[in-house]
Amino acid sequence: MPTASLSLDTLTTREQALVSELARGACNKRIASALGITEGTVKVHLSNIFRKLRVKSRAEVMLEVLGPLGITEDELQQIVRLARL
Repeated sequence: MPTASLSLDTLTTREQALVSELARGACNKRIASALGITEGTVKVHLSNIFRKLRVKSRAEVMLEVLGPLGITEDELQQIVRLARL
């Protein structure tokens, strides 16, 4: 699997902004609002991000981004659960 820095370099500026919103735990509606785009456009960007990073979920995107920082999948799941409270 490619390193996060190399993987993120393959993303457009807009896709990187979307990943930043994902890292904040934002849902599609919130991402759309924050970036001034439609939810449909968010879904298109997510599909492109998944393809470029060779992942299948938001959690895998976060692991790709946070993995080099030493964040494990279990820790990521705990973060996601806390963010939903």
